[in-house]
Amino acid sequence: MEEKFEIIEMGSKKLIEVNNSLVVKKIDPDKVFVVGGLNPLIGAIKEKAKSMVAGLDPSKPKDRKIFGSVCGDISSSKVFIEKKMKEHVEELKEKIKPTDKERIRWCAEMDEARDEIDKPRQDWQYAEESKVKAANAVMKELNGAAIVYADTTAADIAQRIERIEQIDVDALPDSHKDNAAIFKDNALAKLYQQHVEVQKREAEAVELAKLRTEAAARAEAEAERNAKEESERIEKERLAREEKLKAEAAAKATREAEEKAAEEKRNAELAIAQAKHEAEKAEQRRVAEAEKARIAQEEAIAKAKRDAEAAEKRRVADAEAARIAQENAVKEAERRAKEESERKEAERLLGIEKQRFADEKRAANKKNREKADREIVAAFAELGVGEHTARKFIASVNAGVFPRVEYRKLCEYIAARDGHCLLCGNPNSGTPAHVISRAQSGDDSKRNVIQLCVVRQDGSKGCHARYDSSEIELPEWIIEMLSSEEDIWK
Repeated sequence: MEEKFEIIEMGSKKLIEVNNSLVVKKIDPDKVFVVGGLNPLIGAIKEKAKSMVAGLDPSKPKDRKIFGSVCGDISSSKVFIEKKMKEHVEELKEKIKPTDKERIRWCAEMDEARDEIDKPRQDWQYAEESKVKAANAVMKELNGAAIVYADTTAADIAQRIERIEQIDVDALPDSHKDNAAIFKDNALAKLYQQHVEVQKREAEAVELAKLRTEAAARAEAEAERNAKEESERIEKERLAREEKLKAEAAAKATREAEEKAAEEKRNAELAIAQAKHEAEKAEQRRVAEAEKARIAQEEAIAKAKRDAEAAEKRRVADAEAARIAQENAVKEAERRAKEESERKEAERLLGIEKQRFADEKRAANKKNREKADREIVAAFAELGVGEHTARKFIASVNAGVFPRVEYRKLCEYIAARDGHCLLCGNPNSGTPAHVISRAQSGDDSKRNVIQLCVVRQDGSKGCHARYDSSEIELPEWIIEMLSSEEDIWK
């Protein structure tokens, strides 16, 4: 088909539009390459370019291609004019300065026009990249949300649950929604379970502290009662001593009065008074010793009674403390036995699940190996090699003579490390996938192999095939995880 040209004339300058694109084909340098000579051409290109992209939507692939095409045509015109200017400068050496200045201005105007036209597309691309970056941050947060340490409290876990529940996975880009929903559900399930366990542990700690506080309060009250009784005993002894001193003082005064009266009568009745006086002194000594013995006996009886009461109180306190300690020990033993039983049950169930997964995996590996062996035998048969020789080759590979066994070990490590498809979370139908393909010189290393599914859970095309065909890309959090692995598989 013949190509049609629409010629736009502006004086002696011509702007030629080819197939609805802005491309300058011919120009008169002597008349255009002067100060201000390009102004009509610049205005025409800008006006035409803006009209061609008016009403386009940068979010649509087709419209973005039009943006790029218009910008490419502007660049082509810029290059054409710039080339003509350089040739004109060589021809007109005396006018090189003003011409070169106009060339620079032309390039700046064309760059400005291109950037102005391309700004909507650049803004859209920046907004999309920002959304993906924010979504990757959310995925990273969800992946590590269920990590709980020994000093993490129930309130901390509750706040984390509230934070995770507030994350709106529907607001994420379509490429992240499915994985984010799976990671969010898994994180919430683990956090709910851990929240119950930590609450139970904190309640038991509070109950134990309460029992200890009550025991300390009882011991303190007992000490206060003992101190009060001891103070009362000391006070009674002090009063008894004062009474004794008063009695002794009164007795002394009586004796002095009697002695004075006896002294007055001594001259007349010296012999009788002396005898009577000796008898009275003897009686006084007897009474005093009897009183002293009585007081000592009473004090001994009171002291023995106090010692017996104190011993009884100590016995009761020790028995109560022993009872509390025994109850605490029984409760602690019951709690530990329960935890041990729950742990053993969890280990038993986990062992059953691991055995089931291992059996399924061995059965699948056996089926895959049998299929691969049949394909190898068929391939050798096409080359004219007998089945016996082909089987011997397969046996050598399985025995580790060839490097296939090392790659199989790498595949087993990747399956154990990832556990499921890293893109959609599918726990089944997993297979190793190279981040950088072998065709692009990708190696068999921990950093370059991940687990992707062959078929998604809904039966659609698997993530392995989607990634190989560039339909999906790996998020940044997976790249960061792989960067922490060793470089080479050994």
